[in-house]
Parts: sequence; C-alpha cells; structure tokens
Amino acid sequence: MDGRTTSEGSLAIQAPTGSRLPVRLVMVATLVAISGMLVGIDSAAAAGSGGLSYPPALLQPLPDAGASGAGVTEGSVGCPHGHPHPTGGGVKIEGSDPNLDLEIHSTSPGISNASWNVQANNSSGSDAQMTTYAICATGQYVYPSVTLSVAAGHTGAAKVSCPAGTRVVGGGVATIDGDHSVEVGASEPADGHDANHKPDDAWFGIANNGTGVSLHMEVDAVCARHGSYKVIVGARKPLPTGAIVTSVVLCPQGTRVTGGGIDIDGANLDLEVHDGFPIDGNDVDGLPDDGWQTTAYNDDSGRTAHTKAFAICKRV
Repeated sequence: MDGRTTSEGSLAIQAPTGSRLPVRLVMVATLVAISGMLVGIDSAAAAGSGGLSYPPALLQPLPDAGASGAGVTEGSVGCPHGHPHPTGGGVKIEGSDPNLDLEIHSTSPGISNASWNVQANNSSGSDAQMTTYAICATGQYVYPSVTLSVAAGHTGAAKVSCPAGTRVVGGGVATIDGDHSVEVGASEPADGHDANHKPDDAWFGIANNGTGVSLHMEVDAVCARHGSYKVIVGARKPLPTGAIVTSVVLCPQGTRVTGGGIDIDGANLDLEVHDGFPIDGNDVDGLPDDGWQTTAYNDDSGRTAHTKAFAICKRV
C-alpha cells in the first residue's frame, strides 16, 4: 500500500497522507436497542451448521450529524448462549448519499460481552439507516490485537498476527472517540508470520483521522484453533476518484462464512469503507451465511485506487 512505513511486532504503520483511525469499542451487547428492531432469523446448532450461528440483525436509524451532533451511531448484536464466540460481523448502511458521507466508523468483536460492535457515520445531510450483523460460533478462539495512535489529519494502519497453530477467521478495526470524519479505510485478512504468503493468519486495518486531535485505532484478529477454513479473495476492481464500487464474494458449496473484509489500496483520507457485511446466497435458508459484500468510496482523492472483498469460509 502507498505511503506507509512499517514497524513489526504486531505490524504498526502510520502514513502522513491520510487519516484512518480505529480503537476498541466498549459497548453493551444487546439484541434490542432503543429505536432499533431485530430482523432476520437465528440459526440454531444443527447438523451441517459447522458450529456457527447467525443471530438476528439489528436495524436502526442512522441520524445525520445535524441531528445527532457527532454524526456517529453505535450498533451491537450479541451472540446466543450456545454460540458465545464472535467470529465476524459488519454493518450495512443505506440512505441518500450524493457526497459520499456515509461510512463505517468502527467494526470489531466484543470479546468480553460476546458481541459484534459497530459505529457508523452520517454527515450526508439526510437521515439513513444501518443494519448490524454478528456471526457467532462454538469452539476455541483467541483474539489478538494491536493499538496505534493516529495523529490529527493522518491515516494509521496496523497488522496483528494469529498465534502459531491458529487460522484467521475474522477481524475488525475499532476506533475510539472522534466524529464522522473518523473512518475505516480497510479491514481485511492478511499474511502473518508463517512460511507461506497466504492471507490466512493475520488481520490488517486502516483508519482515517480527519479530526484536529490525535486519536487511537485498534486492529483485532479472530483466530481459530480448530476447523478447516478458506480465504476467498474477490476480483480487484478500479476505484476512480468520486466513485462508489460494490463487491460480492461467495463461499464455495459446503462452506459457511465466518467473517469478511475489504481492501482499498493506498493511504488517503478520501478512501473510505462505506459498508461490509455477510450475505445470503442462492440457498433456501435465508441466513447471511453464504458470502460477503463490501462497498468502497473514493471521495475525491484525485487518483484511481483499487478495491477487493474477502470472505472467510468454514467447511461444514
């Protein structure tokens, strides 16, 4: 990616040419929220489920900054008791957006409260809506993370590796504080410390800090000790300046999605993730367990970038 310098440990990167900022959200995991409603159906543990559950998504208003002050709205979906470990999740954002002002502020696992937590931005001038999703599982997982300070008016990026003997099954980018000018710029599976070069054992993220003060970002990986997983990488698509590009990646037959991500190359305050979430395919169950959908914004960066989506799929 462009304009980044790196320091390894869990990789931490800061680029002086943009600003994206994530840090862990502390949110109450609940399936019911004021002014929100649950949509969809839960998947119970059953033969062929692969130990995965897809709780009802949370649909709620996403007020504009003119009505809500900072223009940032939180959403959280909790995991059911029988599937207590969040492996992935995301948010779908819908509304009129001619100036590309609806974005993900933060998306990350809530480990202590067994949930997937998101924040969404709205400075579009109109009210919108957001739908929060969680993917939950049984089994054994670890959740390594890395935190980075991001200077005002800059982008930050970091990578965190899974422990030896585990595989990445999901991940996210969390930001703390800041208004609607703090955005996720990328959140995706990556290559870690193993001998191959596959994006199967780490998580990478970028955040923009468009505010006037230094903030923090956190990149979280979800790593499984057991199971057979495959990272499906979508087609790399051009993202011209001023453009909106949506990508869809489907899991192979016999697998179910555990998490997903999006790459936007380069580090720039005007390259932003609009949304990313699990989707239903052509099967009969109606669950969002078949793939991943993302939408990338190039909000007048002055150059053509590229974007691609990822789905992480578990054999069942």
